[in-house]
Amino acid sequence: MACAAWLLCSETTYSGWLGEVEALPGRKRRHWKANTEASTGVRNRVVYHPTTLPSGAVSLFAAQAPPYMVAQGYTGLVPFLTNAMEEREARAAWDRDEELLDLEGNPLVLLTDDYAMANHMLAVLDRGAPQHRPRRRRVLVPTAPGQPVRG
Repeated sequence: MACAAWLLCSETTYSGWLGEVEALPGRKRRHWKANTEASTGVRNRVVYHPTTLPSGAVSLFAAQAPPYMVAQGYTGLVPFLTNAMEEREARAAWDRDEELLDLEGNPLVLLTDDYAMANHMLAVLDRGAPQHRPRRRRVLVPTAPGQPVRG
């Protein structure tokens, strides 16, 4: 059994980082950095750090372990994967008759449309629909010139 310790990012974000890194000469790639920002406002530093995954594939980007992973005992740099890369990791582990576990110790299942829709519905039921969630940022109300600012 192996544990799946990685962070997920979108395909467009990963390909954007890859384009930036490929534009640099080889000796400057190790100094490349970027930032990610979660919807909660938490920023994380991303660095160019090639890491070999259990299937033998390579993830080129990593970040410091976020607090929820540190609580599970993970420290250091954690690689970034896209959803397609995670699917390949799960399929490769299944082909090797090995079980990948997530951070809670549950088996990492192969992604399907039904599974993704079920997870989305659970998240909506848990957090509520977007229009019923509290705002996470301050909203300024437009005021007429010379009037005190409201909001």
